Amino acid sequence: MRNQRICLCAVIGVLTLLSLWQASAEDGRLRCEGIEQNVLSAWEKMEGVSAYNQWYDWRVPLRERLSAPDSPDIFMLRSYHNEEGDLLEEDALLELSGEDKLVAEMEKLPGIFRTALVDEEGRFYGMPMTASFTEELYRLPEAWAASGYSSVHMPDSYVGLLDFLDVYTAGEHEGYCLFTHVDEPYAAYTYRRWLVTRLVCIWEAQATAQGKECRFTEPDFVALAARAREIGKVLDSAEREKVGRIPLFQARSGRGTTMDGSGRYTLEEMCSHRIGEDEERVLMVSFDLMACRAGSAWRSRVNNLFSIAADHRYSWAQGYLRPGDILPEVGGENLSARFTREWVQSLQRETRRGVMVTKSVTRFQEWEEILMEFLSEKTEAEAFSGRLDSLKE
Repeated sequence: MRNQRICLCAVIGVLTLLSLWQASAEDGRLRCEGIEQNVLSAWEKMEGVSAYNQWYDWRVPLRERLSAPDSPDIFMLRSYHNEEGDLLEEDALLELSGEDKLVAEMEKLPGIFRTALVDEEGRFYGMPMTASFTEELYRLPEAWAASGYSSVHMPDSYVGLLDFLDVYTAGEHEGYCLFTHVDEPYAAYTYRRWLVTRLVCIWEAQATAQGKECRFTEPDFVALAARAREIGKVLDSAEREKVGRIPLFQARSGRGTTMDGSGRYTLEEMCSHRIGEDEERVLMVSFDLMACRAGSAWRSRVNNLFSIAADHRYSWAQGYLRPGDILPEVGGENLSARFTREWVQSLQRETRRGVMVTKSVTRFQEWEEILMEFLSEKTEAEAFSGRLDSLKE
């Protein structure tokens, strides 16, 4: 009798959930999470859809929200949320490669971004609303030549970068600095933080590109982490005063020009995201992806809804540029928000493979504590590596 009651309660519970889901599918409103208001307004105007962003608790993983009775139909997947991999493994996302308008939108993406989203069979599960490079580092060719480093091999790998920094810190470079960007809250650890974080990200990207499990306790990583911290410590002291010095590199915000417009560069000057120069040349990319729940009642209208969203997306990101985003040949204002024509042309020429890293340890809550304990020498490279591996378990 007791087992019968339990079974009856379970059946009632399932029927209740199904009825709630059915009600959500038939109430005529499109549930969303994180969709820009201009897109919601366009859907209402052009498709007659009553769409709204419902409240949600960001602390609850998206995969759990997608199984709830009030689960969203259309939502944003952001690379830094670390959830794309789990959702794909669970078949939670609607495949979009059968939608002709969305395939056409994907074809507009520069190849380096497209290769990170579309698998070998042509399948993809999200439409990018933004597309950008991560962990950027560009050599500034004019400053590089004038500084006397023109005979030094341009670093195009992580090991190559460390080798160059050994030369840089050992020699005279009066009037020059590496780059001018500083994370103010971490000023005392600027270069240590940058070098170690870059190592972790590139190690993950290379494992993703090679289709293998990422393990930080490998001896090569442990040795590189220790070396990066020591070189960064020297730089944190030597590079403290930057006023009046000319940067050799542009770190972050690659748009083809330095913030003050004094230096120009293209993607040919960007350091590849690989550990050694015998590895495949890749670049890390990140996205804001619009996705649809696989079981959504709105899945039959995704083709039109997503193509409308594509026409209303913001174009600041590197993967989607409009004529107004490109600086004029001479002059121009707001350098920080516009791209040089030479940079855009180099984007079209770029042949390196784009890699999107999911489940990155740098996006876990514990990352900051683990990193700072290593940078401040409270832990050594072996312990640091072991703790990173534990985040992925």
